[in-house]
Amino acid sequence: MAVDQTIESSEVTDVLPGDLTAILRHHREEHGLNVNQVAEALCLSPKIITALEAEKLDELPEPPYVRGYLRSFAKFTEVDPTEMINAYEKLRGAKPNELDYHFANSPATNQRKRGISSGILKFGLLIVLLGLLAILSMIPGVRDWASTTWSSFSQQSDPGFTATNQNDNPLLTGNIPPPLPINEDGATGDTPVEGEAASTDTVNTGFPSVADAPVSADATTNTEANATTPETEAATEETETAEGSESADDTETDTASVEVPEGSSALKLVFNDEVWMRIRDSEKKKLFEALSQKGDTKELVLPKPMEIRVGNAQSLELTVDGKPFDLAPFTRGSVANFTIE
Repeated sequence: MAVDQTIESSEVTDVLPGDLTAILRHHREEHGLNVNQVAEALCLSPKIITALEAEKLDELPEPPYVRGYLRSFAKFTEVDPTEMINAYEKLRGAKPNELDYHFANSPATNQRKRGISSGILKFGLLIVLLGLLAILSMIPGVRDWASTTWSSFSQQSDPGFTATNQNDNPLLTGNIPPPLPINEDGATGDTPVEGEAASTDTVNTGFPSVADAPVSADATTNTEANATTPETEAATEETETAEGSESADDTETDTASVEVPEGSSALKLVFNDEVWMRIRDSEKKKLFEALSQKGDTKELVLPKPMEIRVGNAQSLELTVDGKPFDLAPFTRGSVANFTIE
């Protein structure tokens, strides 16, 4: 083995002057190129190409640059640069260990390869992690847990978002109150408009009320009865009987005086729930309009024809001239439109 190594060493060091010149000139002439063409292709000065072929090492720059020139020349002529670089190193008197160093892979290249492999490994781990997360998200239990966690986090970050506020919001609970009927003329209320002939209060004025009753007479009679004789009591009873008959006569007179004019109708309205009602004449003049509450009763005497519109018609009992009036044929949904002629 020692003999072989000695022979190989002698063969390696056996480089004669003119060998580098022969190698460079052979490859250049093989491609039919001159010195200027090679210098232009390698972006070098023709003097450097001439110095390389003439082996004038003192006219060349530092060895690292020369090795770079030789590699560029080998790449341009499509040959292996090892032979050229070996000849140059032997001519300039380089040691064998320095020669091996020049052809060894640089540490930077090894670090670059190591960095590339570690980057690929990290990228692969990231893909595996994303795949695992995708698989876990497809499991119903994990998906429900993630939704619950996110909801609780949202509620903690937003104090105004509570269950109480959700229950109070009619848009979320669906308990939206029904809309009131549209008031076309912009005037609603319980106050009757012009043309209203009579109401419950007006009709009741014909009957004796508490204020109209002979309270003072009864009180005086009861006070005097404690200190009077039976004859005085008999006289008091006769007086009360006479006053009662007079009140009855007055009531009959008032009742008889409420008469329905010709061309008009008497309406009796009984409201079983909140009802909106509007009455107009033939000229679209408003005769009555009100939003009545449950338990209200109204009696009206209005001229005919009457155009009537009722909201929540199912809760209204209508009597026309003493006869019940059926609203069902005129009701669409909860609104009734009809005319009394």
